[in-house]
Amino acid sequence: YYDNAIEASRFNRSLGGDAGGPPANWQRQIEDTSAARNTGAFPLTELVPSQRTVINGKTIGTNSFGLRDREYPLEKPPVTRRIALIGSSGEMGWGVEDGETYEAITEERLNRELSPQTGLRYEILNFSVNGYAAIEQPTVLRERVARFRPDVVVYGAHSGDRFFVMTRLGKAFQQHITPPEEFLVQLAADVGLDARATDPQVLRKLTPRTTELLEFGYRRMAEEAQQMGA
Repeated sequence: YYDNAIEASRFNRSLGGDAGGPPANWQRQIEDTSAARNTGAFPLTELVPSQRTVINGKTIGTNSFGLRDREYPLEKPPVTRRIALIGSSGEMGWGVEDGETYEAITEERLNRELSPQTGLRYEILNFSVNGYAAIEQPTVLRERVARFRPDVVVYGAHSGDRFFVMTRLGKAFQQHITPPEEFLVQLAADVGLDARATDPQVLRKLTPRTTELLEFGYRRMAEEAQQMGA
């Protein structure tokens, strides 16, 4: 709460710039740019495939599968350890250039430093998108990741996860999107969450249930990973 309150640019972009915050034209969310589009389902947004977009002075490029990453074949090549990375802005690389994401740097180092010892090639496929919450990731795993048959799934967790599970669930109902998991539908009904809820009302209704939302998201991610053999 206080992190948001002291960042003046959240409620007055001109004042934020004067106070040393982001400039007035700073983009905060990927869905506010042409790099992403709404899906009308879970997850709420996705990156547009095969596109290069300059956001906040940094180029965000996507491959033909809509990943912020280089091109990979759908079928895993022989003698390859394939890793799927899921997460939000930190994993996608919000604020850094293509090739500067920690996913890209780690993949390069694994192949340079570890491959000579193991005889394996390493691929890290980046399925992360700015703004994604833990409650959306099970769908990402089931509908996007599974067909690439990864050996390992890595989830990037953040201190903001508790906040984002609330705001993304609220945004879903505000956009008249029914979550695909019955648990989420029932929890929303229990707290009286519907399309009429304003952002402050969403937080007030869901704050007492954030631990349940997180536990649900983490558990379902593990189940989906196990289901695909990762």
